[in-house]
Amino acid sequence: MKAGALLSFNPETGLGKKIRFWGLLLASVILVTILQDLLHAYFKQYPFYLSESLLFKSFWVLFLPLIFMQWALIKKSGFVSVGNYPALSWLTATGLPVAGHLLLFPVVLEVTSAVFLDHTYRFSGALEYTLREDLYKCLLVYGLVAYYGFTKVASAAVTQTEPIPKGPTAKATSTTLTIREGRKNIPVQVADIVYISSANPYVAIRTLTGRHLHLTSLKTIAETLDASQFIRVHKSSLVNIRQVASFHSRLNGDYDLLLLNGETIRMSRNYSQAFKKLFK
Repeated sequence: MKAGALLSFNPETGLGKKIRFWGLLLASVILVTILQDLLHAYFKQYPFYLSESLLFKSFWVLFLPLIFMQWALIKKSGFVSVGNYPALSWLTATGLPVAGHLLLFPVVLEVTSAVFLDHTYRFSGALEYTLREDLYKCLLVYGLVAYYGFTKVASAAVTQTEPIPKGPTAKATSTTLTIREGRKNIPVQVADIVYISSANPYVAIRTLTGRHLHLTSLKTIAETLDASQFIRVHKSSLVNIRQVASFHSRLNGDYDLLLLNGETIRMSRNYSQAFKKLFK
């Protein structure tokens, strides 16, 4: 942000409202926790020192810069997916700021107490204390931020996807599908796709040679494929009808589709009529 923008900062803008909101939230948390310290000292009958209480409230202040750093990491395209495992992405985006917070807080305590207090909180003791008292707080806050961040990035990616030209010509001439995994764009032969299933916020694309995760929705990817070849068989799956060997009733209205690769997927009764018209 330029210096001029800082000088002309307007608290009524979107950014100004966000800063004001997070500032008030942080101040409220600090005031409540100081009150908690005061009440604890009163009931346990030991002296209350405001300076020490404020020092330990630096734990909450650290959330602001670390959440901004966490958000920046999540927005990086290569950080959205770690290999083919979205759960690993979430664990990484949560674990890094948690580890940073738990290590940085004891440093702040030792340095600040050495400068401003008549005694020093040593790093080892402070680390033991924060692991015992604050680990769950870090996991909760950074875990929720990571979940919200990945959901936001996935939603933005779907929204910003360029529209696919409508009409039979566009679909008939498309023989490859480009999917994105982290920083890589991978071309996949449409004919090699066996089925596609929802793996929110991704779709899992099962091919003859492996499995890929693509950051989009099932509805969006269905619109790019030939409807006479790829048909919805469940609210969470599409199947390449040319990869279906046979289908068998489950005696409850649903069906099991036996695929040419040996896998079996379920077909809901709601989609069975359209499937039977195409399967010949």
